[in-house]
Amino acid sequence: MTPSRTLLLLVSAAAWFPSAARAAGPIEIPVWTGVAPGSEGPHEAEKWEERGKNGVVNRAVRQVHQPTLTIYLPEKSAATGVAILLAPGGGYEHVTIDLEGNDIARHFVAEGIAGIVLKYRLPQTPGAHYTTDTALADAVEALKVVRAHAAEWGIDPAKLGMMGFSAGGNLTALAGTKPEPAARPAFLALMYPAIPESLGPIPADVPPTFIVQANDDMLGTENALRFYIWMRANKRSAELHLFGKGGHGFGLGKPGTQVAQWPALFSTWLAANGIIAAK
Repeated sequence: MTPSRTLLLLVSAAAWFPSAARAAGPIEIPVWTGVAPGSEGPHEAEKWEERGKNGVVNRAVRQVHQPTLTIYLPEKSAATGVAILLAPGGGYEHVTIDLEGNDIARHFVAEGIAGIVLKYRLPQTPGAHYTTDTALADAVEALKVVRAHAAEWGIDPAKLGMMGFSAGGNLTALAGTKPEPAARPAFLALMYPAIPESLGPIPADVPPTFIVQANDDMLGTENALRFYIWMRANKRSAELHLFGKGGHGFGLGKPGTQVAQWPALFSTWLAANGIIAAK
């Protein structure tokens, strides 16, 4: 093969990298260029723990100092242009990376939606000085990174939302209320979120929000209700689903359970809000 032919093939492969990523699986990139602000200096390595049973992969990762994005892209022929930044929960102590991250992303990819899993820094990291502001900075920067790659990844920046579970729901609520409007997600999904009695000032232009919780959640349904009431008080679009049973940390929900209905309800909500086309 001639050198010119080899160069041509290399250039072609580079140009089609996003499509190759679709075929080969997810890609992982850092959120920050270089060291994340506030994470300078030596740190202990990340700790990964497998908590799954009977062959189910359900990992938790602790001591995150280098936030990352794991990007799942749908095939071009099926892509809707919608993308969702996923913030797994874990009590701000660990990131439930599979149950509330990778598993959710794979579900959305099958629906033509890009699923992007955020591994963020955790306020409950021993020896670190991280706060919820640190986690929020990671989320805001992650949204910025996705928007910068939107054309490359086949994403409509106006249809980039954020979904968070438990503590990740708290982070998602912060991302939807604290930054300047242009930096916020286009829509929010709060999944059994941890919402304190006060998030501070709530702007009147919070993005449309989808909220899910179970009545037997150990956190208490007042968490979901707080945000819903705030949204209604500001005449903002919000939809709340309270299921009779499901507990906490159900992810997609076991097939046949009440809480397993939420993905279909979420798709209907996306269509009703003009984010995806109605089926």
